[in-house]
Amino acid sequence: MADEQQRQTLLQGARRWNAWRRQHSQTPIDLRKADLTRAGLNRAYLAGADLRKADLRWASLKRADLTGADLRKAELMLADLTDAKLGGADLRGAGPVFANLDGADMRMAKLSKASFIDADLHNARLGGADLRGASLYLADLTGTDFEGANLTGADLTAAKFGGDDYKMDPFRVYSLVGSSLRSINFNGKTDIEQPLT
Repeated sequence: MADEQQRQTLLQGARRWNAWRRQHSQTPIDLRKADLTRAGLNRAYLAGADLRKADLRWASLKRADLTGADLRKAELMLADLTDAKLGGADLRGAGPVFANLDGADMRMAKLSKASFIDADLHNARLGGADLRGASLYLADLTGTDFEGANLTGADLTAAKFGGDDYKMDPFRVYSLVGSSLRSINFNGKTDIEQPLT
C-alpha cells in the first residue's frame, strides 16, 4: 500500500515533490495502489518509484522522469505522458489506453502485455523495448522508433505509421514472430493481412 505522506506530498505538485525528493534522496518511493487520478505531475521526479497498480487515469505527467519506475499493472487511461522519460521502466500489464505518449522515451522499457489501445505514440522512442504480447491496436505510431524492439506476439492491428518518416523497417532487427499485423497502415498500404509465423 502507498505511503500516504508521500502521496499527499506528490499531490501538492511537482515543485513541492521534487524539493522533497532532493531532501530524501535515499528514501524508497512507495506509491503502490496510490490514487493519483487527475493529478498534475508535470516534470515530477519519479525515477525508480514503485507505482505498481497506481491509478493514474487522466493524470498529467508531461516531461515527468519515470526512469526505471515500476508501473506494473498501473492504470494510465487517458494519462498525458508527453515527452516523459520512461527508459527502463516496467509497464508490464499496464493500461495506457488512449494515453498520450507523444515523444516519450521508453527505450529498454518492459512493456510486455501492456495495452496501448488507441494511444498516441508519435515520435516515441521504443528502442530495445520489450513489447511481447502488447496491444498497439489503433495506436498512432507515426515517427516511432522501434530499433531493436521485441514485438513478438504484439497486436498492431489497425495501427497507424503515417507519413514517410516511420522508423520501423520490417526487414531489420525486429522480432515480429506471432505478431498480428492485420490492417496495419504503412503509408496508406494495408497489404499485410495475416499474423507472421
